[in-house]
This record gives sequence, structure tokens and C-alpha cells, in this order.
Amino acid sequence: TSLQEGLKIAEELEKRDKENLAKRYIPNAKCEEFIKVVGNNQSFVNLFIAANGVGKSACGVNIVTNICFGPQSEWFKNLALFDKFPYLKRGRIISDPTTIKEKIIPELKKWFPSNRFKQHYLTEKQGKFWEAKWTTDTGFEFDIMSNEQDSKEFESTDLGWVWFDEPSRKDIYMASVARTRAGGIIFWTMTPLDYSAWIEEDLYNKRDGVNVEYVEADVEDNCEEHGIRGILKHQNIERMAAQYPADEKQARMHGKFGNLLGKIIKSFNRKVHVIRPFEMSVNKYAFFMALDTHPQVDEHAMWMAINSKGQKYIIA
Repeated sequence: TSLQEGLKIAEELEKRDKENLAKRYIPNAKCEEFIKVVGNNQSFVNLFIAANGVGKSACGVNIVTNICFGPQSEWFKNLALFDKFPYLKRGRIISDPTTIKEKIIPELKKWFPSNRFKQHYLTEKQGKFWEAKWTTDTGFEFDIMSNEQDSKEFESTDLGWVWFDEPSRKDIYMASVARTRAGGIIFWTMTPLDYSAWIEEDLYNKRDGVNVEYVEADVEDNCEEHGIRGILKHQNIERMAAQYPADEKQARMHGKFGNLLGKIIKSFNRKVHVIRPFEMSVNKYAFFMALDTHPQVDEHAMWMAINSKGQKYIIA
């Protein structure tokens, strides 16, 4: 009967919906921004520097999903990287063992379309087990590797994409860069804690929109009340904040590199306060030099230019 046929259709639609949750993924505004940065494929290395609880791992898994299976939802459509992936159909995910087992593997199984991929088990050191080799029915394959592995183990096959989830060692990063010699893209989701000092110096500080680009996110960006399409209740965010030690709050709550940023000027933002160099003449600027001497560590000299309006530029 038409009623029975209607019920069968409804059951089939519900089944398909559950089998492919990626079609219903809704990113918050910061995750959406990062998806566009990666999807536009303008920069080689793309950083999502975010507080705990922003949803960066789910965002990373959905980027992988849409690379492997094409655009699954409106958030990934009309973006060059997902419409037609231009690199080798071979990738790699890199994280720490606990994150791999407790976060990345469950997220992959949650968001990947059911019955369209295969997993293979690999035994790691110290009795750790996780599905380390993945293949899809679209011709993509990728492996999952740990920060605890030797950097030589990363010097293997050529790759079209690499996803780092959380900070990693520099030697692992350099080995991974070498794997993209045939062309590729690197995207990174992290809360800047361990291993992050070199990332700030070598990547974050060298953002140019071509080699390196980044998006920053505060935990409030995923708040129901203060964010856009956020899912966290504000009272729970405040409870988390109360428990974090002072030296980790910058990273865990605000997604800021915690080793230096915010120690003196709390509101410093590189995108706002750092500008491109421009010509300065002695007729329009007064120049000053301040010297901070020290008997044990390197001395520090700072040059400043001041214009007729009193605006100050740190120039060297």
C-alpha cells in the first residue's frame, strides 16, 4: 500500500541520515572560517589555534571527510579543495596516542559515511592499539601516526594532505613537509601547549597568507550565548576557567600561545598590531632607540618611529 511504501521510504531516509552525519555537520563561526581557509587552498600550512572546547577536532575530521568523499554539506561546497582534490589521494593524521584513541578514532567513525571505508589494525609501542590504516571507496587512503614515533618513521610515502591534531615536534613536522614534495596541503588544529614554542616562532609569526595562514578561536566562540552557532553553556565555560592553572589559561581559554603572549600587553593581537613595512623619512618621523642592558643574558635594543600625530611604530 502507499502507507507501507511511505514508511519504507521514511525508514530508508532515516537510515541514510544516520549513516552520514557529515551531511548534518554545523560548524560554529570560527570552525567555518577555518574550513574556508583550508578549502580555498591558498596557503600551504593552515593553523587553527583554538582554546579547549571550540570543536577543532570535529572540524578537522569533517575536513578529512570532505576531502575523501567530496562536499557533504553546504559548508564545504564551492571550495576548491573539496570540489576536486588536486593532490595525491594519500594523507596522514598525526597526534598524541591518547588523543588518537579517545578522540580522533571515535570522531572518524562518527562522521565518516558508513560502509564506505575500511580500517586496519596496527600494534604500537607499550601495547597501544588503534586503526592506523584507512582506505575509502573513493580511492583515498591515509594512516594515523603518533608523536611518540621516531621521526624516521614519517619519512615514507608521498602525501597529498597532512592533518596535525594538537602540537607536534619540529622534526616530525619537517619530515611531513618533505612528504608533500609532489604538492599538498597541511592543516593543523591545536591548543598551543606542549611543543608549541617552535610553532609560534617558525609558523605563527610568519603568517603571509601563502605559505602560512591561521585562524584563532576563544572558547567563547563555541558558547551558546556569546558565539555564533556555539554549543557550550556559558556556566560550564566559567566552571572550566575556574579550574585551569594561571599559566595555562591563555592557551586553554583563549587559544593563545602561553609562553610569552599576554604577559605584559593582554590585548596584543598580531593581525591588528603588526603591519607591513613602509617607507619612513627623517622629515616626517622622529626616531628613538631604547637599550635594555643586562650583565648575564643578551641585551635588547628597540627602535621606535613617531609621527607628528604621536603614533608610535616599533621598527627594529
